[in-house]
Amino acid sequence: MVTARELTPMAMVVALSLNACSTVANLGAKSWPLSASVPAASGEVLTRKWEGKNRAVEVRVRSLAPPTQIVPGATTYVVWFTPVQENGPAQNMGALTLNSDLSGTLVVETPFVDFDVLVTAESSAGVTQPTGKEVMRAQVRGPSPTS
Repeated sequence: MVTARELTPMAMVVALSLNACSTVANLGAKSWPLSASVPAASGEVLTRKWEGKNRAVEVRVRSLAPPTQIVPGATTYVVWFTPVQENGPAQNMGALTLNSDLSGTLVVETPFVDFDVLVTAESSAGVTQPTGKEVMRAQVRGPSPTS
């Protein structure tokens, strides 16, 4: 067994980070894969424990090409949630900004229990309904806040 004195500063950071990741998983995080229609792209949707009437939802993507390479005229990716129970329209949850390494994260809160997540390439972040090409999709299901 290695003692703390034997760890380099970088190794200590890695060890603490791994411990923090397992702590987040123990706090009720659940993950759903995003299916991608774009080659090499991948992603996931993470939900956290309910806080009151809402829960945090994190949409993570990797290796997603810039929107201009997917659809001519597209400037951004928009994340949409469509509630299953209410059978309502898709709601614009925000723009997903990509880093230089073609990864991105969007964290939002929602009261929805069961909902579909859709990522589309759009001409503007302010669109009110999905009109661009669908690049990723996931289904998030339960549990309810009382479970």
